[in-house]
Amino acid sequence: MEQLNIFISVGATANDTQEKFVAAIEDKLKRENLIPNTVGRNKFTSGSPLKAINELMDECSGTIIVALERTFFSTGFEKRGGVKERQLTNTKYATPWNQIEAAMAYSKGLPLLLIIETELKSEGLLEEGYDWYVLWVDPNENALTTKEFNGVFSDWKRKVENYKKNQPNRLATEKRKVPLFNGNFYNISVETFWVALPIICSLAFFLGTIKYDADKISLSEQKKALEDTVRVREKTIKYIRHNSDSALNILGHMPYNEMTLDSLSFRKVQTTIENAGGALYLNR
Repeated sequence: MEQLNIFISVGATANDTQEKFVAAIEDKLKRENLIPNTVGRNKFTSGSPLKAINELMDECSGTIIVALERTFFSTGFEKRGGVKERQLTNTKYATPWNQIEAAMAYSKGLPLLLIIETELKSEGLLEEGYDWYVLWVDPNENALTTKEFNGVFSDWKRKVENYKKNQPNRLATEKRKVPLFNGNFYNISVETFWVALPIICSLAFFLGTIKYDADKISLSEQKKALEDTVRVREKTIKYIRHNSDSALNILGHMPYNEMTLDSLSFRKVQTTIENAGGALYLNR
């Protein structure tokens, strides 16, 4: 019978009890012809952990989330300083990687099995009410031999086997190459592609509309500025012409005959007046 890869989400164990419990889960999988895979435990990478997790999940047919105590608070507060402030006592939290890897596995459609330590804070994806069954257990080997555990495990394994049967067709049809800005391509699922496509189109239309409106506003502002400039110029020309008409009128009524100037001085005055009159006339 073909062995199937299983992704296990579990943080680094903090004590012997946790280590023995995780080892017992791994042994249980191996007896069921399932191969446990965990980044940082039996799979290692020198690159981005998220990329390694994503690639490893693509090779797996199911996921088990093993949520154990990582952080403990004897006393504390939730929403401290607010109207909904609540005091916490003896509160235990799992590693945040359980939440991250659970979300990634669910987005890929991998069958999920959640094994959560009793009294661990239930929040996010580590709580009941989603598309998977949550097993609350004390972290010891006996928890893996109960009727409830074996029943849930068998149902999850059946889903894993069905997932594997359909995996070749899914991998062949569920990928679309999407070009990135750097010239490379990125593979996404069909569901993601058809969800993302209208969003991208809407965003492009929205941005195009904004650009069009911005161009219209810019052109309108340029037109207004030009109209203002023309109005100022026309007003200035009108003012100059008014002054020119007044100056020409004055020049035309100067008492040249009564001026007592010698010939040289008279010529200078005459030339200056003629030049000024000509310049004023050209401004009409």
